[in-house]
Amino acid sequence: MLQKMSNADIPSPHSAQPLLSSRRLELLSLALILSLSLGLRLWGLGDKSLWLDEAASVTISRLPLRKMFQGIAAHDAHPPLHFVVLKLISSARLSEWLVRLPSAAASVAAVWIVYLISRTILGAKAALVSALLMAASGYHVYFAQEARLHSLVTFLILLSWYSYIVNCLSQKKNSWFYWLLYVVATTASLYTYYYAAFSIVGQGIATVIFAVKDRNGKYWKAWAISAAVSVLLFLPWMPVLWQKMRWAATSPSALSQGWVFGGWTLLETLQEFMTGHQLLAREQHLVALYFICVVIFVSALLLLSKKQNQLIICACALLVPYICVGLLQLTPHIFESKHLIYTSPFLFILVGSLWSTSRSKLLPVVTSIVLLCTNTVALWEYYAPSFEKENWRGIGTFIETHSKPGDALCRNPGFLHFPLNLYLESAMPRVPASLADKVDYSTLERSIKRVWLVQSFSRISMPNPAIGKWFEKNWKRDSIIKSSGFLGTIYVGLYERPPRLDQGNNEIERNNNDK
Repeated sequence: MLQKMSNADIPSPHSAQPLLSSRRLELLSLALILSLSLGLRLWGLGDKSLWLDEAASVTISRLPLRKMFQGIAAHDAHPPLHFVVLKLISSARLSEWLVRLPSAAASVAAVWIVYLISRTILGAKAALVSALLMAASGYHVYFAQEARLHSLVTFLILLSWYSYIVNCLSQKKNSWFYWLLYVVATTASLYTYYYAAFSIVGQGIATVIFAVKDRNGKYWKAWAISAAVSVLLFLPWMPVLWQKMRWAATSPSALSQGWVFGGWTLLETLQEFMTGHQLLAREQHLVALYFICVVIFVSALLLLSKKQNQLIICACALLVPYICVGLLQLTPHIFESKHLIYTSPFLFILVGSLWSTSRSKLLPVVTSIVLLCTNTVALWEYYAPSFEKENWRGIGTFIETHSKPGDALCRNPGFLHFPLNLYLESAMPRVPASLADKVDYSTLERSIKRVWLVQSFSRISMPNPAIGKWFEKNWKRDSIIKSSGFLGTIYVGLYERPPRLDQGNNEIERNNNDK
């Protein structure tokens, strides 16, 4: 039956315009944020030298495919996916810009996923603020310009969480497409970084809480099946992981590192995530930074407690992986914040939540401005021409420029061959670096007149002191240079064979001929 409608019942064509205009403004703001993110991550991408870990990743990725997997399984601490990505873009000539490009691209994509997660659980305004803080993060720009796995695993775990959140909290609940996306992202994250497993633990705890809270087991079953499929797909690499876990549990560094789970470590990690790695970690303002970060963190948690589901997501994504690391202590190295870099975007989501939970506009505005300012200062220091993580390019150029026929190279420790082989083009003879306390290079070939002794001191690289002492005692030091970087210090000493050593070798040779 047709009914007559009054003018009041007819929708106005202008009623949807404010909503449409607001959505356009939101998309425009997102485009600007992503452009900012891209610009910050591409700025000077190839200007600085590769540091030791980057050089190791690039060198391993250049091996033939079978040898690459064998080398990763035997010697490297991480799964193979990032090495495969580097191999796909590798070229005959070293390009720092090219090998760092996948990390930069993954970091920009991570900013977009932060926006999607925050918009799903908090709304448009909080999403834009969270994405802006992530885009301007000095911490994430630092790792986005590294040919390492950290930006890639951050993107993959964020994508895994986004698929999980869409299926559990949005109107598209239990969508097969998003569960498939969850399986792909979660499996890929496991093949990128072993600690990605802790995010699955966090999702499992959140799922149990949601199931008990809503008295609905449907989402629990769907998540459990998806997570189980991801773990099954990772099974081919499990023997390698098991071998590395056994080694980590018995290595001297693992046994001596102590209890990594503690409030002070959490406080340091929180400060680095929020204010830009360790670039601002100066003693004179560390206390102020710690205080600011704690106030922001606690305020955001208290205000978000009004929205239980959102609080559960942020708490499980942020705190559960940290607790897992502290309880299991799987790392053979001292704990560093980068081990849990994939949790840091949820801090920005937490700060963004202030815009949707705080009654006062002063708190979210001041908080956002403070974080943007501290990260701007961190970026200013990072982009400074004098900033270098480790200047292996400069070391290689110096040795190439001043080397002569009859020179040899000694790397201490031995794994310095990763950066030196990339940046030294000449086929200079290599002198092996002995691991024994008793070092004796008196039997070196007579054709070797000078030795370049390269030594690196850092948190992951400690040379054998006996080698340097032997050259200082038995050979004549011609010169020594020092290159200090953010991550370590490199010493290059040039030692000349003393004439008495040649005379001694001549006498030995004559005696042998007489016999």
